[in-house]
Amino acid sequence: AGENLARDFMDSGSMVTAWMNSPTHRDNIVNSHYQEIGLAVVNGSLDGVETTLVVQVFGTPTPAPLPESVGGRQSSLLNRLQLPQVSAATASERLSAASQQTNRALVSPFLLTKTLTVFLLGLVLGALVIDAWLVTRRRVVRLAGKNLAHLIFIGTILLMVWLTLPGAIL
Repeated sequence: AGENLARDFMDSGSMVTAWMNSPTHRDNIVNSHYQEIGLAVVNGSLDGVETTLVVQVFGTPTPAPLPESVGGRQSSLLNRLQLPQVSAATASERLSAASQQTNRALVSPFLLTKTLTVFLLGLVLGALVIDAWLVTRRRVVRLAGKNLAHLIFIGTILLMVWLTLPGAIL
C-alpha cells in the first residue's frame, strides 16, 4: 500500500505537480501494482491553523474467500460472527465538536510571515528609492554603494516572496 499527503494547496493542479516532482510520491502514482486508489479531502484545523488536507491512498485488494453455504444457508462460523456496534456521528455533532476547539490560530502563519516580509522588504526598497532621489537631486558624488544593484536585488527577492503560494507535500 502507498500513501500521498498534501496540505495548503490552492488548486489540485499544483498539488499533483508537487507530487509528480517528488520521487517517492511519483512512484506511488505510477506504480502498476496498485489497482485501486482512495482519495480524501478534509478542511479543518491542524496545529491551530485552518488548512485543507488531501490524502491519496493506493492499494491492491486481496481476494476474499466466498462463505461456505450448506443447503442455502451460510456456515455456522459466519452465523456466529459478532459485528461491533458503531454509532454514527451526525454532521452537526462533528461540527459542534470542531467548534469547541480552543487552540485555533487567528491568522495563518504563512500569510503572517509573507505579509511581514513584504512589508519589511518594501520599507527597505522605499528607503533606497528615497536615498537615490535625494542623491540625484542634491548631486552628491558617491564612491561606493550603487543603489541600482541593491534595488534590483531586493526587488527580485520581494517579487519571489510575493509570488510564493502555500502548499506542502508530506
